[in-house]
Amino acid sequence: ADGDVRRIPGFPVAVVDTIGSGDAHTGGVIAGLMCGLTLDESVLLANAVASFVTGSEGAATAPTRGELLSAK
Repeated sequence: ADGDVRRIPGFPVAVVDTIGSGDAHTGGVIAGLMCGLTLDESVLLANAVASFVTGSEGAATAPTRGELLSAK
């Protein structure tokens, strides 16, 4: 039901640069929803994207789908 609290897991990462991580997370949620994922699936995707960006140097480091899949 609406208002339920759920925990969506994050991904461990060695922090390199946090610039752009929040924007990447927001973009991941929006992209997931636009592709037809559920909200939970979209947040999980966003967590993966933000983790990738946090582990990379610079703000313009959004991963490709292939990079996300190979990082499992």
